[in-house]
Amino acid sequence: MEILVEFSRKMKTYRKAIHWTQEKTAFECEISLEHYKRIELGKSNPGLIIAVRIARILDIDLNALKCLEDEPEE
Repeated sequence: MEILVEFSRKMKTYRKAIHWTQEKTAFECEISLEHYKRIELGKSNPGLIIAVRIARILDIDLNALKCLEDEPEE
């Protein structure tokens, strides 16, 4: 889950850096506010399509996450 936690942390950091609310970011990502909040808290896995959409909108470099190891879920 290390990748999910790091992605969630970057989401919040990058969103705040551009002074966007969670509501504005969710709207731009075309997902519900509740879903966005759960992703940003690390409580929901966004899936590939939504993760790429969020990364593109917030300008998060997904390549920076490739050095992290993900533990398999039990």
